[in-house]
Amino acid sequence: MNKFAKGCAAVLGVGIVIATGASYYVYHKVNSAVVGFAQLGSLPELDRSVRVKGHYTPASDEPSRAQLDRLLQVQQAVRTRLGARLGQVPSAPTSGWKTLSARSNVLA
Repeated sequence: MNKFAKGCAAVLGVGIVIATGASYYVYHKVNSAVVGFAQLGSLPELDRSVRVKGHYTPASDEPSRAQLDRLLQVQQAVRTRLGARLGQVPSAPTSGWKTLSARSNVLA
């Protein structure tokens, strides 16, 4: 009977340790969720602090000359950095883009 009591006490001890760990885990998750919901209360103050309240309208759909120059600089830098390995890059995405642009021209 003595072995049986020791075995039960060991199982009970392991169960208490597991229950303590699980309750801490649940407490931590619930606490972080509650803190997150409490931070939602500051949204009206954040909304009032926004200075520009109008809608964003871009100048035009056309890219500017500066944007095009920057794009060309980046493309040239990529080509320079890749060097001889540029030929190893598969051209499949390019053909896909041609297909998409041709499809959009048909739909337009």
